[in-house]
Amino acid sequence: MKLKQHFLAGLAVLSPLAIALWVAKILFNIIAHPFEKFTRFILEHIPFAPENEFAVDFLAKVLSILGLLMLLALLGYIANYFIGKTFLHYGEAIVLKVPIVNKIYKSCKEITGIILSPN
Repeated sequence: MKLKQHFLAGLAVLSPLAIALWVAKILFNIIAHPFEKFTRFILEHIPFAPENEFAVDFLAKVLSILGLLMLLALLGYIANYFIGKTFLHYGEAIVLKVPIVNKIYKSCKEITGIILSPN
């Protein structure tokens, strides 16, 4: 019986993390894909770009990730200084009304709050 309890406890701990990573991967693929096409286009048209296809793919992915991180930082800056907490509050209220998404959002928000807490 203890093995079953330990298994279920481990599953309860791992499930929200796995779901959050899965959602993050899907969102990354949706958002980073246009960046990857753009960086691949740039890499194919600059004279000092590598000619090896693997190197071009790798650089395109790295530059896509960097572009996505810069976009997220810019979005955070805009949210903190221009839009304010009221807009974020309304957006969060809308997300919390969607049946399945609200569970995922609450779990991810709790995990993020724990990871990013100063204590």
